[in-house]
Amino acid sequence: ITIAAVILFLITRKLKLSISFPKNKILLTILSTQIVVNALGLLVPDVSFDAVWYHLPEAQSYATTGKISKIPELYYSTMPRLGEVLFASGYWLSNPKIIMFGIYLLFLGIVYRLGKIYLTQNQSLLFVIIANSLYVIAWQSTAGYVDILRSLFELASLASLLSTPSRWLKASSPPRCTLIKAGILMGLALSVKMQSLIGLIASLVLISKNRKSYLLYLVSALVVCFPWYYDNYLQSGHPFYPLNNPALQQNLATHSNTSGPFAWVLSQTAKIPLIPLHLSLAPESQLTPLLLILFPLLFFNKQLLVVSSSRRLSAYTLIFLILWWFLPPPETRYALTGIICLLLLEFIALFKYHTPSFKLIAVGFVLMSVSINMGIRLAVTYKNIPVMLGKQSHEEYIQNHTTDFNREKMEKYYSGYWLKLVNSDPVR
Repeated sequence: ITIAAVILFLITRKLKLSISFPKNKILLTILSTQIVVNALGLLVPDVSFDAVWYHLPEAQSYATTGKISKIPELYYSTMPRLGEVLFASGYWLSNPKIIMFGIYLLFLGIVYRLGKIYLTQNQSLLFVIIANSLYVIAWQSTAGYVDILRSLFELASLASLLSTPSRWLKASSPPRCTLIKAGILMGLALSVKMQSLIGLIASLVLISKNRKSYLLYLVSALVVCFPWYYDNYLQSGHPFYPLNNPALQQNLATHSNTSGPFAWVLSQTAKIPLIPLHLSLAPESQLTPLLLILFPLLFFNKQLLVVSSSRRLSAYTLIFLILWWFLPPPETRYALTGIICLLLLEFIALFKYHTPSFKLIAVGFVLMSVSINMGIRLAVTYKNIPVMLGKQSHEEYIQNHTTDFNREKMEKYYSGYWLKLVNSDPVR
């Protein structure tokens, strides 16, 4: 918690926050409570499926061998691996979750930065609170997943492109330094996960039709991520491996639950109006109906499409979510950047274009949503109290969370199987 407080302090200094505590006491108390509750996850072993399957084994391998190389049994281990490299440093600190939690705090800082482009200080704090209450953010704050890190870079790139709208209106294109900075950040996102190609495509709508601007932005992004994809090519013969791996293709086919790509596209096209419903009620998101409650605001505010800055954000969000919708499986953690942007549009519509009485009612719904999600998180935390207090061993906790579905992954990671494998491989 002390480390978290120091990192949060550094973030606020970097972002030049001038917060008056008495004025924002309630908001800061809620946000601090959320952060402390999430920080308790540092005391619990990671039992998340993808984490113990390949994210943590890769990070542990890099930390042990000092090399970034392919693990033959893990076909995911040739993909962009910036997240796993960062996690590897956590093993030198005895707990990779420290790195994950630091990434989470930086993510909150970027969410605040994005909100401040459109909202007041208090409104931005409330925006961070509701974003922080999303279940996918809460559980990934100390889980070995890379979705928050990917979204961190995507949102940072987006904030760079949206931060100086008045200058763009005159020049019709972002300044070169802004394009390079945004491109580098997008390149880092692509170095974390291939799915960031969605963010790259969506962000092109924020740049003028000037070819030089497009080229400068794209080159900046590609130069940063190129080493990962080139290394992927050297180790697997395909820069986008494992997209051509039969095991992954079978997995995607299972998730799509259709007879083929064409049937999947037709099915998802017909379901596009259901995207807000899916984002709000999908089992893995536990977002509560807040997104649906505020969603109608977008249809009664033409100003969102008239004002240049919000129009660009609306276009980015729409393109991002539609592209995400067509990539199986459409899990909400892959749409985190789009969810944050959609919530921001709803907040803009709420606070800029509605009466005080309506705002009061809507804020009531927001706080209710935060309370519900905090209740869910506290219930999970309560179950983990024995292991946090040392009354339950880590081994017993891991055993209690081992099922037939994840048994192989859990046993291989926690038995030291991957360490023995990489240490016995003479090629490595």
